Amino acid sequence: MALKGLGAVIIWNDIAVEGREQFYDWHINEHIPERIDVPGFLRGRRYIAADAKTQPEFLTLYETENEAILSSDAYLARLNNPTEWTRNATSYFRNTSRCLTTIIAAKGAGMGRFMATLRIPHSDAGIGLCKRLKEQSASLAAEIVKGQVNGFAVGLSDVDASNIKTAESQGRSDILQPPIGAVLIEGASQAVVEDAMSYVVGKLSPFSDVSRGLYQIEYSL
Repeated sequence: MALKGLGAVIIWNDIAVEGREQFYDWHINEHIPERIDVPGFLRGRRYIAADAKTQPEFLTLYETENEAILSSDAYLARLNNPTEWTRNATSYFRNTSRCLTTIIAAKGAGMGRFMATLRIPHSDAGIGLCKRLKEQSASLAAEIVKGQVNGFAVGLSDVDASNIKTAESQGRSDILQPPIGAVLIEGASQAVVEDAMSYVVGKLSPFSDVSRGLYQIEYSL
């Protein structure tokens, strides 16, 4: 996937049925362009679940020059001055997980059609899993990125920063505890991406309470 920078905002969420049409309009025509206009934000992408097992339904990925951009005055100014459209659109969000991450490993080039994700919970087991990822991420990337698998990345969260309440998130009941980290695997077909994620999961066992998902690209800017 060759992420464009060393930082990323990763968001998983559902949308209530009655807010779905507005979500698409807002996300494409206001929200993603607004975020990409923040200095240091390099690309925004939205994915949708590729199978019935994947929850939440949507995945959004913002790539930034580095993790410092995620606490910059320019980004916080956007979060603390949401538009009325943003307030209305986000009122339909459900089951939202959002993490601000430092990318500790990334390999690959270009974008693939499918993205598999592994969300690592903020727990003792999750901390142990992140430790193993730090130790094995380089070797895993070398083993996985080949053939139809074109990208592998590991992001570790700044949990405190991810939990900060801004005007945009204040009072929202849909926001869950942020993951402590995430694995992203990108490729040309559903099968190869699923197989690659299963390989990673096998290499990192034992673990518990991690959430796997399979997504398909809908939009990129």
